Amino acid sequence: VISGILSNNVFRWGTFHLVPQDKKSKFELITSIAKLGGRHDLRIREYADLTLVDRSLVTEFPEFNRILWNAAGFNAIPTIDFMLEDYFAWHRG
Repeated sequence: VISGILSNNVFRWGTFHLVPQDKKSKFELITSIAKLGGRHDLRIREYADLTLVDRSLVTEFPEFNRILWNAAGFNAIPTIDFMLEDYFAWHRG
């Protein structure tokens, strides 16, 4: 992503979140990571919280988010599952 920003001269001052196409809860994310990492020995439990808080990462600049992903070589904004699968495939070699 950083290389794409520099190569395509799309740098902007400020703080911008690079946001995937979808979102997952912490439980869903950890479960996906454990599964893709082959960690069948872990027991991950989901707990109901009494206070509902949505801490999803979002962007106030969806068009710039798309530009950043395009600069990184993506035709479409990737999903979290795609990025996790890509990460684990790369680490498996």
